Amino acid sequence: MPWMICEPNEKEGRKLLEEIMKGGNFGQYDERGKEFKNGGMIKHGLWKLKRVMRLVGSYPEEALWEPVFRVWHLGWRKVNG
Repeated sequence: MPWMICEPNEKEGRKLLEEIMKGGNFGQYDERGKEFKNGGMIKHGLWKLKRVMRLVGSYPEEALWEPVFRVWHLGWRKVNG
């Protein structure tokens, strides 16, 4: 398969598909931790952090940078309206 970037990994693919099927589009339909999802800004942020930290073992670069980006983006929105 010369068009693929890396070798397919069935175990990781199944894990990612399971997470997508449980959570839906960007976790929009995720029922795990529902009380945090709709519990205000701090609780919602913790819910998102917990959701993305499930992927640290498989995708550490993306998962560990997500909270940093979220804080930077909050600052950017405050400055730029």
